[in-house]
Amino acid sequence: MSSSRGKKESDSENPTGPSSELLPKTVLLKSPNAKNKGYRGKGESSKKQETKTNESPIKEQDSKKSSKEKSTVENKDDENYNIWPTVIAIHVLVYGLSILMPIIYTSFESDNKPTQTVNSSSNPQIDHIENFKKEFKDLKSKFIAQDADFWKRIKVPVLRVIKDEEPDYPAILLLVVPKGKSTSKTATCIAKQYRSIINKVYTGEEKLEKGYIDVQTISEQKSSVEDFKYVLDHKIKELFNSTKPEVHTVVIDHIEALDPNVMLLFHGYCDGDHAPYKKAMFVFVLHTDLETEKASEDLDKTVDHHLLSLWGKNLDKDKIPPLIARVANNKALIQEEHISSLTMSGC
Repeated sequence: MSSSRGKKESDSENPTGPSSELLPKTVLLKSPNAKNKGYRGKGESSKKQETKTNESPIKEQDSKKSSKEKSTVENKDDENYNIWPTVIAIHVLVYGLSILMPIIYTSFESDNKPTQTVNSSSNPQIDHIENFKKEFKDLKSKFIAQDADFWKRIKVPVLRVIKDEEPDYPAILLLVVPKGKSTSKTATCIAKQYRSIINKVYTGEEKLEKGYIDVQTISEQKSSVEDFKYVLDHKIKELFNSTKPEVHTVVIDHIEALDPNVMLLFHGYCDGDHAPYKKAMFVFVLHTDLETEKASEDLDKTVDHHLLSLWGKNLDKDKIPPLIARVANNKALIQEEHISSLTMSGC
């Protein structure tokens, strides 16, 4: 009893004893299904791995293709984006050419046309002014004894008439001649030369004697005031109407020899509103016994007083101031030139 109990106790204490050995072997072995399952699992996993490995290059190729396609699309987008500035530039260029071509064609046409200088054919007014300035400069170079004030006084009124197409009144000049050996000859020479250059500007002719009237020669022929007045008036009208220069010019020399009633003829010619010839120049030459220094101190006052005393004997006093205002509104004092200068100037 004791041995069997001890045996049982020893069996129970030894788990790997006979009881475990008596278990069927099939229990310990893996079932065929298990083996098949395990094998199949391994095979499937290996197949899956193979398919994965086989699929990965395809996916890579697909991804490469897709990336290429994307890059191609992006490149196309970039190309489409980059081409717009060129398109805009072309449109701007075409638009600019459409504007410039007519201008270029017009300028080309004008260049191929016969050349038209800026003279009488295009703007005669500018030509006359420029020619007058040139001739006036040459005139100044001939008479070097005359001062700046003299040239200014005789230039401004005439330049006004040349510039204005329809002047309001003619240019009136009074050359005042003081005492001197050659002052009278100087005044007559300058008056002739000045009238001559005006005529040259418009007609191209330079004639000293044309348009020059010495009233002393008329007074010797006519004794009656009315006859004298008629002859003088006829000479002026004949001069102005015979030719049609744009500026009519006349020199009336030695007005001190005229009867003041004859001088009234110029009240109408020199009128500011109703002058018959407004685009004209009248040059009156007054020879006096005034001293140069005294006359130069106050030329206007001195000459006005001289004319009042000269005309006051035979003309009503109320008629003298209006006459002076018309014929003596631009006074210029003559300075004596050397005889050699007068000879060289052609006088």
